[in-house]
Amino acid sequence: MELLEPVRRGYHALGFGADEDVRAMLDQSGPEPACWEVHRFSLRRRSRPAGEVAALALFGRLPPQFELVRVRVTTWLPDERRARLVVGGHFRLRLRGTWETLELPFSHVWSFADGRVQSVSNVLEGFELRRLPAALSCVAQASGQQLRTAGGRPRPLLPPDASQHHARVAGSDLRR
Repeated sequence: MELLEPVRRGYHALGFGADEDVRAMLDQSGPEPACWEVHRFSLRRRSRPAGEVAALALFGRLPPQFELVRVRVTTWLPDERRARLVVGGHFRLRLRGTWETLELPFSHVWSFADGRVQSVSNVLEGFELRRLPAALSCVAQASGQQLRTAGGRPRPLLPPDASQHHARVAGSDLRR
């Protein structure tokens, strides 16, 4: 599968600042980049825009004090019959301002259709990165406008930062 080469190069480039290879993993380079959303596997079924570089969302919502410095792939299992790819390994985070690092595991399942990546599931953290239909513009997504489902209902988005949301809730309990 020739689709796998940009994915392989993208994993290798993550953490090294090779932005073009990372964007190419999910068709985000070129004149009309693909738009992506993060869909949580939870009862609330919430989604949020993936951001400018969607591949960085593959490793969850990293707190701002951490930065991704390296990705080491140890498992690469393509399945051409089902048009899937399973990638596993470890990613290394560094606490900003220090040399301390933390290594965490990851497991991603890539799904392909029509010669393109359609979705990437993060098995360990319970979310999926989904390609948005071409009709939904990235501009509306970036400007904070609420996305709509096919039935015209607003699509719920996650709070900007879940930790800030929980801090606000905890703080409101303390004020009473």
